[in-house]
Amino acid sequence: RTVPDQPMASPTTPPPVVAQDGFEIDLPLTETGQFVHGICVVGAESASASPNNNAASQSGLSYTPVSPFIGSPKVWDDRNYKMTGVLDSPCYEGIYLRPSRHKSIKNQSGISVKAVRSTPSITMKLCIFFETGRNRGGKFDQNLPGMGFVDNGNQGLGWDNNVLRMFCKEF
Repeated sequence: RTVPDQPMASPTTPPPVVAQDGFEIDLPLTETGQFVHGICVVGAESASASPNNNAASQSGLSYTPVSPFIGSPKVWDDRNYKMTGVLDSPCYEGIYLRPSRHKSIKNQSGISVKAVRSTPSITMKLCIFFETGRNRGGKFDQNLPGMGFVDNGNQGLGWDNNVLRMFCKEF
């Protein structure tokens, strides 16, 4: 008796690995010697910020990733102020890139931000928030729109009674 050939199972191949994408962006140079700011990224697996010129490096500027961005974390490494308004902000549950310095950042400091997308189909959002009074905003309110950032106004994010202005860009 002859047994018909049985179909062979096709070899299993692992699904293709989709390369994770992200962004790297150089922010405008600060136009103040007392830049008061913070940075957050939403929809990212990882994010970092770093100085990209001598002025920023000489200021001792660095960033500590805080993830997830919830509750009331410290606003800056060199101060004990706590963040307020996180829950209602576009940054909630993202990554907060906490600056090492509150306002002791040299004029013309350059900052680069990098992020890797957590899921290929998700939109990432980069938000920069800063103080607009007392010449502490670095003129970011004037310079970020030309880079595709949208003014989100005062989202309630800040510390104590100080509310910061926020500009965001999607990637």
